[in-house]
Amino acid sequence: MSNSEPRYFDPTGAPMSVEEWSALFERRKEDMSPESWWRKETVLGSDVRVSTVWLGLDHSFLPGQHLYWETMVFGGDHDQDQWRYGSREEALDDHERIVSAVREGREP
Repeated sequence: MSNSEPRYFDPTGAPMSVEEWSALFERRKEDMSPESWWRKETVLGSDVRVSTVWLGLDHSFLPGQHLYWETMVFGGDHDQDQWRYGSREEALDDHERIVSAVREGREP
């Protein structure tokens, strides 16, 4: 990623300054519900959960592609598996696909 490309993005993909990102990232604490503007979490039984969250910080490390949403599995056979996305819609759609696969015992 070049120094001229933005590193921080709001949940809709608009570039933002590190100060704006920090303030919005802190605001996440105000809404810890399983489904909110910044996250979705699905609990599968007593030991597995699938969590999709807005990170805001670009994790792509490649020019032109910005990945600032992440889905991760906690527990079970796919513990710590993760996927990153460039939009909220893409992340939430894949969240449902991953939940279905894990529920059915398939590879996500």
